Amino acid sequence: MLRLQCLLLTRKNSQRSCLDILEKIDPEIAFIPGLDHCCGDCHIWYGNPDQADTMADKLLEKIAGFNPEILILWCPTCQCRLEKTFAPTRHYSFEILSLPQFLSRNLDKLSFTATNNLHVMVKLKTDCRSRWLSFSPACR
Repeated sequence: MLRLQCLLLTRKNSQRSCLDILEKIDPEIAFIPGLDHCCGDCHIWYGNPDQADTMADKLLEKIAGFNPEILILWCPTCQCRLEKTFAPTRHYSFEILSLPQFLSRNLDKLSFTATNNLHVMVKLKTDCRSRWLSFSPACR
């Protein structure tokens, strides 16, 4: 299951490309749009932690309704919020992965064609929140 965060929804070309790639890995992949199901981080910045928790609860309820094995996140902010803020007090029935982590695990399911040797690298554009996540060196 892919969670399309608010940031990705402002980039329609990136959103479509992302979905195209993921559908090649798993044609049955489900996704949740971001604006109705926010992780709540923006409410923390606005000084409303109760609203942030309410938003996160709604998001987690929506995700649980799909019963996914893996939750794929585009945004490191959402990943930090789910893994670092909520994980100590909640049990998830799914694994949380960033999009680059998921892609690096599934490169063998994508068919690449080239006339010469093809060297594939999945890069993660890190921001200040990425340092809090446990990315393996293979994903950097």
